[in-house]
Amino acid sequence: MKKTWLNFTVDLSMFLCLSFLALSGTIQRWALPPARGMRRGLGPETLMGWTRHDWGDLHFWVAGFLVTLLAIHIILHWSWIVCRFRELFGAGRKKEACETED
Repeated sequence: MKKTWLNFTVDLSMFLCLSFLALSGTIQRWALPPARGMRRGLGPETLMGWTRHDWGDLHFWVAGFLVTLLAIHIILHWSWIVCRFRELFGAGRKKEACETED
């Protein structure tokens, strides 16, 4: 039960990070144009008190956290990954043995 809860927490955190990255990327791309766009009056200089560079910094750190969560996710599922590779390349163990490991 403990591993199941950890998997759920990691997966949910990854989903939230990915959702935030999509949102912050959209903000940087369309809501806060680069400096040359601001000089032409194409958009505001800040959004919720944060400049384009502040949003970019936050985007970077959340992306780093997502990569860390992805590594944890792979570690938690490593035995499953190894089983599938063995099935795919026919090295050793049978399908039934792999399914009972998780």
